[in-house]
Amino acid sequence: MTFQAQLLQPTSVQRTINGYSISLGLPWYRSLPWSCVQDIEVSIDSVIWPFSSLDVVIDGRVWRADELAKRWDSYWYVQDRVLVRLYGGPDISSADVRVSMALLLPNVLIENQAALVRTESYKRLEIQE
Repeated sequence: MTFQAQLLQPTSVQRTINGYSISLGLPWYRSLPWSCVQDIEVSIDSVIWPFSSLDVVIDGRVWRADELAKRWDSYWYVQDRVLVRLYGGPDISSADVRVSMALLLPNVLIENQAALVRTESYKRLEIQE
């Protein structure tokens, strides 16, 4: 499975009372601390949710996406999918969904600095109820 396929799957997007939740997989081959998640951007039919507007559900607790930098002591495991909450957006049954994620890879060094890798996935998906 490619990193893009891990990120977004056919049943990833669900409509909620407040907007959407989207199930994301880690687009890397090994687990990483949550602090390695540098950016997530989601668009559904051209409506864009930037990193600062997202909530991430980790072990039943809701974190603002921009608080993930503080989560160096817990890991996103490769086999786990995480729910990201999106607030607002159009009320539609199918959509063009794009997810872009930037990860800081502490075990991959380029010129003595950890590599920053961006993975993007784009799919036409049915919105789950």
